[in-house]
Amino acid sequence: MGAILSLDFETASLSDLAAVGADVYARDPSLAVTVVAWAFDDGPVHSATHPAALPEAVRAHLLDGGIFRAWNAAFESAILTHHYGLALDPRQASCTMQRALYSGLPAALGDAGPAIGVEIVKDKSARQLMLRMARPRAILRDGSARWWHKDDPAKLEALRAYCERDVESERAIGRAVRELPPGEWEVSLLDRRANDRGIKIDLVLTDRLLAITESETRKLNRECERLTGGAVKRPGSETARLLEWLVAHGAPLKDLGKETVSSALAGPPLVHTPDALYVLNDDTRRVLEIRREVAKSSLKKLVAMKRCAGPDGRVRGQLAYYGASRTGRFAGRLIQPQNFPRPAIKLAGLAVQAILEGAPAEFLRLVWGSPMDVATSLLRGCLVPGPGKLFAVYDLAQIEARVVAWLAGQRDVLDVFERGEDVYTWTARRQGSTDRQLGKVMVLGLGYGLGPERFRETAAKYGITLTGSEAESAVRDWREANPKIVDLWWMLDRAARTALAGFKRPVTRTINDNLSLTASLSGTGRTLMTIALPSGRRLYYRNARLETLEGETRESIVTDGVNQFTKRWTALRTYGAKICENAVQAIARDIIVEAALRVDAARLGDLVLSVHDELVFEVPADNAHALAPRIKAAVDQRPAWALDLPVASEGGIISRYVK
Repeated sequence: MGAILSLDFETASLSDLAAVGADVYARDPSLAVTVVAWAFDDGPVHSATHPAALPEAVRAHLLDGGIFRAWNAAFESAILTHHYGLALDPRQASCTMQRALYSGLPAALGDAGPAIGVEIVKDKSARQLMLRMARPRAILRDGSARWWHKDDPAKLEALRAYCERDVESERAIGRAVRELPPGEWEVSLLDRRANDRGIKIDLVLTDRLLAITESETRKLNRECERLTGGAVKRPGSETARLLEWLVAHGAPLKDLGKETVSSALAGPPLVHTPDALYVLNDDTRRVLEIRREVAKSSLKKLVAMKRCAGPDGRVRGQLAYYGASRTGRFAGRLIQPQNFPRPAIKLAGLAVQAILEGAPAEFLRLVWGSPMDVATSLLRGCLVPGPGKLFAVYDLAQIEARVVAWLAGQRDVLDVFERGEDVYTWTARRQGSTDRQLGKVMVLGLGYGLGPERFRETAAKYGITLTGSEAESAVRDWREANPKIVDLWWMLDRAARTALAGFKRPVTRTINDNLSLTASLSGTGRTLMTIALPSGRRLYYRNARLETLEGETRESIVTDGVNQFTKRWTALRTYGAKICENAVQAIARDIIVEAALRVDAARLGDLVLSVHDELVFEVPADNAHALAPRIKAAVDQRPAWALDLPVASEGGIISRYVK
């Protein structure tokens, strides 16, 4: 291997990088590279300001096929491609952020250094300077912009120092984490190809849905203003005013979150809360209904689709490798396809056709109900294959339920899958119920150790009302019927506790034929706990320890990680059932990405999306239906490391991403 180039750019633009993504940002004519910093191997860091062209050493290295490293290398790749006109092989980019994520570290450079304990860390104090200098200093009356990097040499020099420090920090973290294993490197390249390819947006449908939602929002805003006597004119954004109005009119809701509003509207007219007893009269009920309508995500999603679409109508950068920390699943970016709302209408394809043919909102209301619900239900339909293509969409059916039973050796559940039966219906029937939804909540929730109260709350979210005794009975019966899964939780819990109880050299605890847990010291002297998966991949738990948390008497298993709510790197409590959930979701992820890699290697289709357990490929329209059985066979193939795990997918060929 030749020299490794460490590279970092600072830029300024009229575009907002976070809002439009790296591809659209790098194409913007207003983009200026304000600083470039670089270093070869462990050599000195160099930098240049206002580089009209790449420094010659950098350019020669890249044109010669040399490798460069960067934190979130997709950004540097986009700048090199669209701003400097270099056509690079994706294999030339080595992303230090991806290696950090694989190793159980946070995605933010400023957090990763302290988390792993390297001496050189990002200068967080200068972050605000970087953000300020990325935007214009002022927009003049004639529409031209004034820029900080042109007007303030002192700030530019400070930005240069910041950029150089980033290279040093990235390089220090790169030395402290391992390279991606070969299999993961291939997943990273698959991610890069999918993101470079992008996914096409039907901008005609997007515009028409936007017009519908904007018109409906204006109408609902006017109605809310009338009902509240002018106190609340924009119920979707004036949260404090709306809460104040509700309190004054006898409905003291704790917040205006989706669940709170839906619960209030679904309940009887007389509503109890821990703090109050209140009645929803006709006006407060209607105002809450309006709030629920205008707070739907459809408008923001549609705006994001238009904003992030490139010149060919494709959104690029839609996936994030290892976006789900710990388990390594893909996450959504920009248009966030992973959290599209569930369709609220049937026959979505007919609704798309009607809208494209110019159907007015009142027609939609007559046929399908609320136009806002129609728009929300058709967000998926805005994603379309490119010209001459179709989508091949396959969902790994009930993959987590299969994996947890296989991992624990719960043979009777595996037999259900081998027979081709529906495990949710089978589970409900064993509970004496015909409600498949109850069976689904039991399988997906109780498999990871939910207690009666949490199970009851989870069931309520799916429209299932359970009494306290019914929830307790369901949890007890499920655990008695699935002893192998319950045993797996406790084996993982005991293994972690005994491994962390004190060691001087690496300690490994074998859980079963498919899992083992190891505690060791990392290169910076902090305890590292890892779980070896049957695929050969490892899950990393940083700074693992036994600690008695405030208000508790028993030691807990504590690790450092990203809090899913605050998004901050912090201490997190874990336990056997949670470690089981991590392992199951990670194994399911390995099955999904191996399926995608098989389809890619056989040139059967081009990956454009991975949404939860679903893979979406673009395929040539003229032979899509002939390719479909081969794609399904590749997706359904059992992994070499789990030949006794029943895998099956559902899906087929579609012309638009509607369900």
